[in-house]
Amino acid sequence: MRCSFCYRHCDITGTAHGYCGGRTIEDGTVKDLYYGRIASLSMDPVEKKPLYHFLPGTETLSLSMEGCDLDCDFCQNWEIARARSLSLPYIAPDEIVSYALSLHAPSISYTYTEPLVWQDYMLDVQEEASSYG
Repeated sequence: MRCSFCYRHCDITGTAHGYCGGRTIEDGTVKDLYYGRIASLSMDPVEKKPLYHFLPGTETLSLSMEGCDLDCDFCQNWEIARARSLSLPYIAPDEIVSYALSLHAPSISYTYTEPLVWQDYMLDVQEEASSYG
């Protein structure tokens, strides 16, 4: 089967994983191995993100899961990008939003690795967060 979560369109057969390390085939469908298993969660100044004039002076709840479809020689987060651990804690999308609200974070950032490979989780968090503005 071919994975369509990123531009690599990995051909995954048997028990193999996609290039990102986070996608495999189970019961004839592409499965996210790390859905909701958060590798990094912290508050950061929004200016640290590649955004311009977006809520300046605020902090954003930054999160990441393992896996990445890039292979950058200069990667500062290679421990997360190339990690392959299923023992990370699961945090449901509504729990992420509740945590952001408890910290008075006006935004949530998907960062540290390429979030395209875990866009299903990202979209679920966004859907939950949008009801809170």
